[in-house]
Amino acid sequence: LGRWKLLLNGQPVSVLQFGAVPDFSTDSTTEIQAAIDWLGIGGGIVTIDGGFLVTDLDVNANVTLLGKNGAPSQSATGAYSPVTIPSVLVIAAADTLTFKQGARIDGCLILNQNYSPQGTYPLPLNSGNAVAAVAAVAGTAVTIGDGVFDAEIVNTMILGFEYGVMT
Repeated sequence: LGRWKLLLNGQPVSVLQFGAVPDFSTDSTTEIQAAIDWLGIGGGIVTIDGGFLVTDLDVNANVTLLGKNGAPSQSATGAYSPVTIPSVLVIAAADTLTFKQGARIDGCLILNQNYSPQGTYPLPLNSGNAVAAVAAVAGTAVTIGDGVFDAEIVNTMILGFEYGVMT
């Protein structure tokens, strides 16, 4: 089997085209980073077509991570199921998505790997589990890097992190 060059002439690329596995548990960091990097300095759109486990990602300048079907949402009771949301990035609390100048995310759920539909903390909190509960969410989902402040987070839900966005 030979390698082939993906030619899309400005069309969005899907993380699936780079081998990302949408099962919420297989680490797809390398494949998603490859899709982002493939766009080069001109930027473009990378579609997030499913639920993916990732570690640290660097979203290059002028790259948009685009979810399917608009903004994720929770029910009126606050319940949600990641499997019913079409575009999910699951990351550990210790990891972060770093956005460069002009980078954008639209229509995705960024979910802490330790978060559960029942809530962030094991209940009831007590002296035996409070430290572990806080440690499970310590971290930042998105970091705006390179000393710039023009990255965009649109129609995106961030769940289970101490800080959603840091600059």
